[in-house]
Amino acid sequence: MNYFGYDWIEHFYPALKMFLAGGNPCSIAYAAHAPWLFVLLAPLSLLPPLAGAVAMGVINAGSMALLCRRYKCLHLFPLLLLSYPFFAMVQWGQVDGLVLLGLAFPGPWGLPLLLIKPQVAGAVGALWVYRAVREKGW
Repeated sequence: MNYFGYDWIEHFYPALKMFLAGGNPCSIAYAAHAPWLFVLLAPLSLLPPLAGAVAMGVINAGSMALLCRRYKCLHLFPLLLLSYPFFAMVQWGQVDGLVLLGLAFPGPWGLPLLLIKPQVAGAVGALWVYRAVREKGW
């Protein structure tokens, strides 16, 4: 299967519906994520599946823009939007944009967002915790 929003429509959306119905969202194939992800994404489950995938793409683009703004490289934003990794993230309906949002808000606010996908940004989160312990504060 290769259509717009595949992961959102086939995995995230059904897991969110199950979460809102009081079930275990991790019982859906490939939906074993941090529990707070389902809380964050719950409002998107009120949209039709395709609209939710589009909304996730908008969230991903907004997260990229905030990250570029935070690190004062907004001039790279159009180039990043045209990159294959970003295109694939939006095409498949991934939630990696929330990890980008976590990078834009370092410290205790960004850490839960980084831990949504620890295989992507867990090392950054570990570095933040190490620095916080070493410097005795965020």
